[in-house]
Amino acid sequence: ETWGDISPTEVEDSSYRFSGGRRMSEAVGQHDKNDEILKSIARLYQSDSDMVQFKNLLTMLNTTLTTISKEDIIWRKMNRYNTVNQIKEYMSNHKSDPSIQTFGFRLFGNMCDMDMGIKLIVDESIYLSLINTLQQPQYMNNPVVMAEGFRTLGMIAKKSDHHGALISKHKCKWCNHVTMALAELRTNVDLVENGVMSLSYLFKFNKKNDYILLKGRLQLFKDLLEAHSEHIPIQFHTTRLLTVLTSDETVSLFIEQDIPEMAMKNIHKFSAETNLVKECICLFEKLSYHQRNILPYGNIEDDVFASYRNNFTKLQQTGIYEVVRKLVLEEKTEDSDIIYSGLYVLEYLGEYEECSEVDAIDWSDYMFSVLEKWNMEDEKKKLVEVACACLAKLHEVRETVSVSESQCMNLVHVIFLHRENIPIFIGSCQAIAEILQKNQSFALTLFEKGIHLQVLQFMKDHPLLTISSTWDAFS
Repeated sequence: ETWGDISPTEVEDSSYRFSGGRRMSEAVGQHDKNDEILKSIARLYQSDSDMVQFKNLLTMLNTTLTTISKEDIIWRKMNRYNTVNQIKEYMSNHKSDPSIQTFGFRLFGNMCDMDMGIKLIVDESIYLSLINTLQQPQYMNNPVVMAEGFRTLGMIAKKSDHHGALISKHKCKWCNHVTMALAELRTNVDLVENGVMSLSYLFKFNKKNDYILLKGRLQLFKDLLEAHSEHIPIQFHTTRLLTVLTSDETVSLFIEQDIPEMAMKNIHKFSAETNLVKECICLFEKLSYHQRNILPYGNIEDDVFASYRNNFTKLQQTGIYEVVRKLVLEEKTEDSDIIYSGLYVLEYLGEYEECSEVDAIDWSDYMFSVLEKWNMEDEKKKLVEVACACLAKLHEVRETVSVSESQCMNLVHVIFLHRENIPIFIGSCQAIAEILQKNQSFALTLFEKGIHLQVLQFMKDHPLLTISSTWDAFS
C-alpha cells in the first residue's frame, strides 16, 4: 500500500473537521504531540541512548494508539518514519533489558488489534526478531516478558489470515518454545493464558503437521486445564486449542484421554459463560465429525471396529444431546455458533435416530422455524445450511415425522433463493427428497407447478451437482 508523505498543510487541514476554535486547536495540538513522539523515537533509536525516555515514549505512543481511528494520520506518519522497525531494532539492541522488551511487546500487541497497525507489523523480519528475543536464555524464567511476547505473537497469528506462509514457516520453532515455557512456568496465570492463546491461533495454519507437533503434549494441556480449573480465559483458550487440533489423526486420542468429559464438565460448571460453552460445543462438533469420518470400511478386525464403536458411544454418553436440546429447544438460544455446532453434533452422533418421537417432531419443527426466521438474512446463511442438512438426516431416519404443506413450500423457497449457494442447495434438495418420498400429495403439487423443471435447470447450472443425491428429489 502506498502511504504517501505527510505535509504540515495536511495536519492543519485535518483540523477543519472539528467545530469550534478550542477543539480545532486541540486536534492540531494532538497531531503535533504525536509527531514529536515519533520523531523522538527516531532520535533515540539513532543515538541508541536513554532507555528510560524510550520506554516513556513507548508508553505514550501506546496510549495514543488506543484512542485513535483507523483513518488517523499517525498511521501514515509511523510508516513514513519507519517507527515499527526502529522499535524492533531498539528492542534487538537491548535484548538484555526486560523492561524494554515488555514495553515493546505490549505496544506491538495492541497495534495488532487495529487494521492499520497489523499492516505495519506483519513482516517476516519483525515476526522472527520477536521470536528470537523470547528465546534468549535470560527470559525463559521471566514470566512477565514471556506473557507479553506470547500475547503479541498470538495476536499477529490471529490477524494474519493472508500471511499463513509466514506463520507456518516458523510454526515448529514457536510451538516448541511456547510448550517448553508452559511446562516450566505453568503456575503463572498470565503466561499460561497468553501462551495457550498464541498456540490456538498458531495451529490454524498449515495443519498437516499438527499431529506430530501435538505428540507428547496433550498431557500438558490436560494438566493446565486441571491446574487452572477456575480460570475461565485459560479454560476457553485451551478448549479452543484442542478444537483447532482435532482431526482424523487426533480424534481417537482425544476421546481416549477423556477430553469430551472435561469439556462437558466446563459446560455444566460455567453455564453462564456463553463463550466458553460455545467453544465446548464446537469442540464436540469437531470430535463427532472426525470420529464419524474415520469409520472403518471393508474387511476389518473386530477389535478395530470395537474401538471405533466404543469411542462413538463415549461421545454419546457424555450427555451432549441433553445439553444441546436444553439450549436450543428449551432456552431458545439465538447464538448462531451454538445452534450451528449443536445441530451438527446431533447429526454426526446419530441422535436424530435415537431420540424420542416427541423430540423428533420438535426438532423438525425447530429446523423449519430456522428456515422461516432467517432464510432472508445473509449473515445467517450457515444456520440455513445446518437446518437443511439436519432436516434431510432427520426425515431419512424418522419416517413418521409429519410435515405441513406450508413447511414443504418453505423448503422449496429455500432452494430457489439459495440456488447459488451449493451447500444450502444440496441440503435443501436432499431434505425435500426425503419428505416427498412419504408425501405423494406434495410431490404432485410440485409437479403441477412445474417446480421440478426449474430445479433441474438450477442443477444444470452447477455441473458438479449432477452426480449428487439432489437428483433423487425430483426423480
